[in-house]
Amino acid sequence: MFAKLIFKNDKAGTLAKMMEHSNAHKRRIPYTQEETTDQGLWLVKDEGIYLMSPTAENFIMSNDVNTVVYARGYKPTKANRDTLWDKTHAVSGDDFAEFVRLTPNMVRNVLRGSDITIELSETQMAVTA
Repeated sequence: MFAKLIFKNDKAGTLAKMMEHSNAHKRRIPYTQEETTDQGLWLVKDEGIYLMSPTAENFIMSNDVNTVVYARGYKPTKANRDTLWDKTHAVSGDDFAEFVRLTPNMVRNVLRGSDITIELSETQMAVTA
């Protein structure tokens, strides 16, 4: 595996709340906009790498800001602006959005406060929660 992405379930339980939101709404596959009954989240890579709710309804925490959970070390901040481009492009030279399916056991773990770890290679993705 060439990239290990860790998404923390912070003290506010943002990841768990995003999972609850996802479970309560129709979920979509990126680009095709097909609906899926599978549980999961979108893995997105653009100016950073993050997970977000795969629903048509925006997930709002406060101040009308769409909430995402960045992988540790992949959030665009002033502190890492000089290295973020190289780090994200080491994962992929292209921007992408991918639906990450989670098993019922993984969903339960996230709702109980577990983090999500995604390991990526050029051809495979391994998810633990």
